[in-house]
Amino acid sequence: MLVPMDRRALLLSIAGWPAFTSAQAPTVGPAVATRSALRFPADFGAHPDTRTEWWYLTGTLQADVRLWGFQLTFFRAATGIRASQSSRFNASQLIFAHAALTDLQQG
Repeated sequence: MLVPMDRRALLLSIAGWPAFTSAQAPTVGPAVATRSALRFPADFGAHPDTRTEWWYLTGTLQADVRLWGFQLTFFRAATGIRASQSSRFNASQLIFAHAALTDLQQG
């Protein structure tokens, strides 16, 4: 059952979130990416020493005269959980995706 909360109580509870989450944030990889030259094939695929990565594919599809745009994005995020912990459910990284399709004719 949800308990109604007034605006002041809600704002006070939200104000405490950044302090809690920053104390619990994983210390995986550099916080800010440094610029360096890409080297292939070494730079293909995941870089486990970084905290967050994403790859995306964009393009257009055509059926007769109708044009569609699409974007597919894959994300990899390190959790900061060490693989040495005993549970088989401890994931060292999360991988998820997002897809979008645009009907250019309809706007």
